Amino acid sequence: MLLPSLRRGDLHSFTPISASGWEEIALVRIYSIDYLKFVMALLVALGHSGLLQNHLGLEVFVFANSLLRLIVPSFAIASGFFLFHVVAKRKLGLWMRRVLMLHVLWTVFYAPIWLNYVTKPRDLLAPFIWGYMQLWFLAGMVVAGVMFAGLLWLGKRLGGATRLLVLVAVLCAIAGVVLQYVNITGLADMPMHRYRNGPFIIFPFMVMGYVLAGVVKNRGLEALPGPRLILPLSLLALLAMVAEASWVALNYGLSERSYLEVPFFSYLGAGLLFVLTLRLKLPKPVLDLGYLSGSIYFLHVFFELVAGWSGVSNEWLVLLAGIVGPIIVGLAYLRLMAVLRPGRKRQDETGGDIRQPAGS
Repeated sequence: MLLPSLRRGDLHSFTPISASGWEEIALVRIYSIDYLKFVMALLVALGHSGLLQNHLGLEVFVFANSLLRLIVPSFAIASGFFLFHVVAKRKLGLWMRRVLMLHVLWTVFYAPIWLNYVTKPRDLLAPFIWGYMQLWFLAGMVVAGVMFAGLLWLGKRLGGATRLLVLVAVLCAIAGVVLQYVNITGLADMPMHRYRNGPFIIFPFMVMGYVLAGVVKNRGLEALPGPRLILPLSLLALLAMVAEASWVALNYGLSERSYLEVPFFSYLGAGLLFVLTLRLKLPKPVLDLGYLSGSIYFLHVFFELVAGWSGVSNEWLVLLAGIVGPIIVGLAYLRLMAVLRPGRKRQDETGGDIRQPAGS
């Protein structure tokens, strides 16, 4: 029931941060990205646990609207990074169908919850269009994938696909930030999904990852700045995000309307964080963190809600349920697949058709 008709690798393949599902085809696994996935998944669980919302003060507001606002951009950048190799393999159509299928499956899985908020017939479509809770990322990726397909097709005919992608991404990024601040400042009143969506958030960051992948393919990882330079720059970018969130809080209060979905400086912070991640050489984790991060991302809301329905009022215990529950499910599923398909191993474990990125 949890993963109907999906293969063992599909949950891992469609974690928000590696949603292409084709990274093993194109390059030797970069384990630092798995660690990044896992940390981001933990932060997502924290953000939905009630720990922050129920103790909202200036410090919590700034933390939630600076550090936590690196999560979605990091997911999208990494997805765009792997999407480069999907496009190179001419698998973009298949990628889009699989992301759409996963979005529909998880939306149906959460239907017993979101159906309680349906008051009119058109409300039935909203979760599929905009995404329920954390699933908005998948909904956004579907739209971003359509944009990629259309712009790549047009760009090839105009003689500059990447330049066209970057141009549209910059325009979309500017539009998203502007619409967000128009809402925050009260110049206009609009629902959050007007700017928290595929075109205005997911697509620009995916293009950033796509361009980075092109650099790595053509020039190697060593062409990217090293940790000694990127780390201090990343910290400065994070401080800029803290300053931005503080400015918003001091000028427009701590209301839900003041929440930043895509801080202006997140484009700098998330980009630098991902470059830093690429340049870090970390050991292979004992557990499949890439797969477990997907389990946490998709299931943490379910387990946190179950904990609340069971009478758990301590937010730390709710957060623990949102982390441990999905990990147990993920490990059990991995174990089950190992028993049912003992000969099936990941390509990076068997030396399959994997090509090392140029220069690495």
